[in-house]
Amino acid sequence: SPPAPAARAPRPPPAGPPPSLASHCIAPRIAALRERHPKLNVVLLPSLSLVALDRGEADIALRTVRPEEDALVRRKIGVVRFALYGCAGYAEQPAEQWRFIAYDTSGDALPQQAWLHQVRRHRPVVFAASDLGAQHMAARSGLGAVVLPTIVGDSDAMLQRLAVAGEAPSRDLWLAVFPDLRRSPSVKAVMDFLVECVQQEPRLRP
Repeated sequence: SPPAPAARAPRPPPAGPPPSLASHCIAPRIAALRERHPKLNVVLLPSLSLVALDRGEADIALRTVRPEEDALVRRKIGVVRFALYGCAGYAEQPAEQWRFIAYDTSGDALPQQAWLHQVRRHRPVVFAASDLGAQHMAARSGLGAVVLPTIVGDSDAMLQRLAVAGEAPSRDLWLAVFPDLRRSPSVKAVMDFLVECVQQEPRLRP
């Protein structure tokens, strides 16, 4: 008789989270998912832009804007909060001398970018980058003040929050998936894992 076919691992469900969540919330916990589901691989597709589920760019999306596509199942699972950070000792500098780090013009529609410009007023942006990781590293070097998600800034011992007038923005975190994919065991496992990641992170709780 012919040999039994080898068991095939399920197709890795691509998930599209914001880059800061992928690095600081999800990736550090992937090992726990693998322990529970040894044959399940996950593909993270971090992106600031909205991954298009209808074009197959990902099976699951984590978004900081409410998904409007009628066909999607959506669930609010957390809140991303922001604050202004500088390297240790930056707060001792006169606030009028602060310099700022920001997104380039591609980030002008982001609430956190609008808040940064509101806070800095006439003070200069000395470095702009489309990548938050590059902004973060520049702030660690002492270049200037930067707006970061608190899950990123609070966990970096080289940075401290800078006190400013006005409330910093926050953005709801939404999980979205098509209903038919939600029935897939591998997709459901990853969805449950993503919700668990957020629930385990105090800075992301609603």
